[in-house]
Amino acid sequence: WVVVFWVLGYYGVQKWRSRQARRLAISAAEYASQGHWREAGLRAVTALEMRPDEPQVLRAAARVFDFMGDPQALGLYGKLLALPDASAEDRKRYVQAAIRFGQLGLARREAAALEAAGDPGFVRLVNANESLARGDAPGAEAELRAVEPGSEARAQADLRLAGLLAARGTAGARAEALGIFRALAVQPDNTGLEALAMALSTGAVPPDEAAAWAQRLLDHPLGNDRTFLVAQTVRLQADPAARDAVVEAVVAHFADARVERKAAAALWLNERKEFARSLELLPRPEAVADRGAFVLRLDALAGAGDWAAVAEALNDGAIPLDGALADLFRARSARMT
Repeated sequence: WVVVFWVLGYYGVQKWRSRQARRLAISAAEYASQGHWREAGLRAVTALEMRPDEPQVLRAAARVFDFMGDPQALGLYGKLLALPDASAEDRKRYVQAAIRFGQLGLARREAAALEAAGDPGFVRLVNANESLARGDAPGAEAELRAVEPGSEARAQADLRLAGLLAARGTAGARAEALGIFRALAVQPDNTGLEALAMALSTGAVPPDEAAAWAQRLLDHPLGNDRTFLVAQTVRLQADPAARDAVVEAVVAHFADARVERKAAAALWLNERKEFARSLELLPRPEAVADRGAFVLRLDALAGAGDWAAVAEALNDGAIPLDGALADLFRARSARMT
């Protein structure tokens, strides 16, 4: 009886862990759909720790990391596709993620499987990205225009085509790009989010509409740190007098974020010579935990002209820089003091 109870107890615990992992995965996906990336990420990681082989857990975690722009998504999609419960939709998301992360060989392999199943549009997406990598913009445009209207790759093809047209810069091309962006930007999904961000980033939006588009980007339910900074950049360009309010919004948005996320905001602030706010956002105890953040803090100190503080930071205990880079900063500091 002891053995029986032990076995029943073991399987009972495993079933409980599976249920909890699936609930966390569902919760992670819901948080991601609302743009709450920190909460989504925490739940996805916890679900994976509990049940790393559950299809529902892998699917939700892959999508969360994909939305967050984290390359971990590729490994999770790969594990998911190795399971019998994987779907064609999982493979399509895998292809799109592989393209975004520049893994075109991987994207081509999975796109070929989709082509064999009857949808060649994803192969054309891969072809277009390979053409762009070779500097062949006309070839990429031809591949994108050739994606069939019924293909699920059509929206992504339109998004990339609009970006190419906007970059061409002619009046006709920019007008066509804006028309495509307008059609895609009304979608509440990731395609709509990317259309808003790309339209603003490429300058395809007319100046008198830029502020309204930026607000739509801020209000999008799938907005993330990158799109937030795109919107704030446009707000600043549209109304330079609002600089203090925009900078305050950026600092407040990232105030409680992890150091890796703060680093993106610090770079944005440094580029706009808001060095004091960058230093406020990245205090030394946090910056020393991340090499990129530490370099950004040194850049902010240098930008503020506080070379004595740069020298002190470089000689104050352990720092996350290799010798060559640290020596470069020390030499620059010595010349300026």
